[in-house]
Amino acid sequence: MTDMSQIPPSPEQGHVVDMRAGKRASLMIRSAKLICQSGEYPCIVRDVSSGGCKLRFFNAMPPETYVLLELANGETFAMKRVWNRDLEAGFQFTAPIDVEAFIEESSPYPRRPVRLRIRTGMRVWADGKGIEGVLRDIGTGGVGLALASELALRQPVRLAIPGIPDCYARVAWRRGASHGLVFEHQLKMNELAQWALALQPFLPAAQVAATQLFEELPQRYTA
Repeated sequence: MTDMSQIPPSPEQGHVVDMRAGKRASLMIRSAKLICQSGEYPCIVRDVSSGGCKLRFFNAMPPETYVLLELANGETFAMKRVWNRDLEAGFQFTAPIDVEAFIEESSPYPRRPVRLRIRTGMRVWADGKGIEGVLRDIGTGGVGLALASELALRQPVRLAIPGIPDCYARVAWRRGASHGLVFEHQLKMNELAQWALALQPFLPAAQVAATQLFEELPQRYTA
């Protein structure tokens, strides 16, 4: 697990951590997600160095100082926020990274959009019948669900997820109770961000622990 005691202290008042000291990509527009105690939220990586990166958010950013950044290939980086302004924030990695590998974002699997792991009860309406289920993940293109009964492939359905507008989708794949559905109308990133915040409200600042996130998350996040 990541030892958060090794993170350098926050910059003193009036000073800014300069991440330009390491090798740097001057500009990036890369979709990713931020993982924190409140949940998972989409973001855009705007630039990166071996020591840190700058992220842009689509709405208010999570209040946590210590967070994880996960790329679309599943690679995850522990970070500490060192500044924020409007919808942008600068983060310091807990250890220097390989900038070329970060930019390449290699994976043995085909590249896919960022998906947020969000679990909540929901209902699928198919042929006028409601089926209880659990939302497992959501992206701009669709959702992953576990349902009480199987749906037919390519079957059109209506998704009723508490807290967000109903939407329409079709069954793309099925493995037992697990189903993958594709939206009839793909979401924009800002819409996904709004849904993520509606389904995962930020924790009050008083409930945010400095190192709890890294102590409780699975080992694969911080290995």
